[in-house]
Amino acid sequence: MFPHLFHELVARDTERVVPYTVDLHVDADYFVPHRHNYIEFSYVIRGNGTESVNGILHPLTPGTFSLLLPSQVHALHSDAANPITFYVGGISLEKVFGSDETGGGIERLLLNAAETLPAHVLFSGEAADAMTRIFREMHGFYGKQDPWNHYLFLARLLEALVLFDLERRRQSTGQGEESETTSTMSGDQTDADEHTNGGKPARNPRLSQQTGTDFRRIIHYVQTHCSEPLTLHMLSERFHASPASISAGFRRRMGVNFVDFQHELRIRNACALLKSSSLSIVDIAMETGFGSYESFARVFRKRKGMSAAAYRHS
Repeated sequence: MFPHLFHELVARDTERVVPYTVDLHVDADYFVPHRHNYIEFSYVIRGNGTESVNGILHPLTPGTFSLLLPSQVHALHSDAANPITFYVGGISLEKVFGSDETGGGIERLLLNAAETLPAHVLFSGEAADAMTRIFREMHGFYGKQDPWNHYLFLARLLEALVLFDLERRRQSTGQGEESETTSTMSGDQTDADEHTNGGKPARNPRLSQQTGTDFRRIIHYVQTHCSEPLTLHMLSERFHASPASISAGFRRRMGVNFVDFQHELRIRNACALLKSSSLSIVDIAMETGFGSYESFARVFRKRKGMSAAAYRHS
């Protein structure tokens, strides 16, 4: 359904996996559709172009802020005569979602409205100046050794996300709260429709309660526990939904079945370990959740087109 191109979040010019990053990209052009396992955010400061998010095209001009979720496929194209320069960063899901009130609030405000509110906002005037300042400061804080810079970076990012969400709700004719409610209701209806047969209720009435937000929690759980033994039945018990409904959810929302999604995550982690550690390939196979070296070797070659040893030395 969609291109299945995942990228790990790594520090620029290294293979070191990091929780967040931000860089200044000059003359950017990412025409190949792709998606990530992390949340990507960007802000255009010069140039012109276009970006496609899940097939919806929008212009890129100075002042455009974009927020892209793991389930969103996107591609960017610069005008040849006036290429784009923009700040682009990413942050792992673990840094956004949390068990505390702040993490849960960010999840509800940003993710619940993802299907009803745009993935981009065009800032102008003083608001654009403020966003430019925020990104310039984030870029300055990133990678510095002072431990306080870590918190300053996250504080600026939170400020940027708040300004983005407030502005897109304002530009959507002030219907942000209604849109969020509509999104949740439409998620309920979609799942309820999946679990009926000829108008008859599903066998388990709890299945109709699985909203879009709940499925994002399933995706997040798999992403953060991909190195552990996981099955559809285990997810079924944890999230109170049938294995069939979870399997259908992966195909509908991620474009792949559960096993392929799990393999993508594990191979991504294996690639990072192959480049950044001296662990043996057998140890990496076990570390990333494969039950045997043979299974790891088969899946790795299928997805990367080479052996793990060849990838390590490439």
